[in-house]
Amino acid sequence: MRPTQFVAPLPLASATSRLQPQQAAWLQEVTTVFLQCRQYAKAQPLLRLLIRLAPDDPAPLRQMAYLCYQLGRYELALKYCKACEKRLQGVSEARLSLLRSHCHLKLGQREPALTHYLQFLATRTPS
Repeated sequence: MRPTQFVAPLPLASATSRLQPQQAAWLQEVTTVFLQCRQYAKAQPLLRLLIRLAPDDPAPLRQMAYLCYQLGRYELALKYCKACEKRLQGVSEARLSLLRSHCHLKLGQREPALTHYLQFLATRTPS
């Protein structure tokens, strides 16, 4: 059974609204639990809130990319990966490279999938 992809929109927040670090950390932990339990419809509004109210934090974008991947929305997942990398200021992250590789594979794009997988391998430390 596929999870629902519709979530009611959140009320608009003021552009100056920001979360306190403790609030953001708590919401991030709750969201992580929802994602781990595959409760995507519950995680999605929290992620949207975190993205809006913690604009400097790349973690909600990374989690939204993962959520989109799980829902089969691979192109949208790639867009969130790209937005996350912008917040990371171009720093390559292993999890994003692997997620991008999987998205490209699902879209039948073998070359970019291989490129991102090789980036993922390059960030791994040898055992």
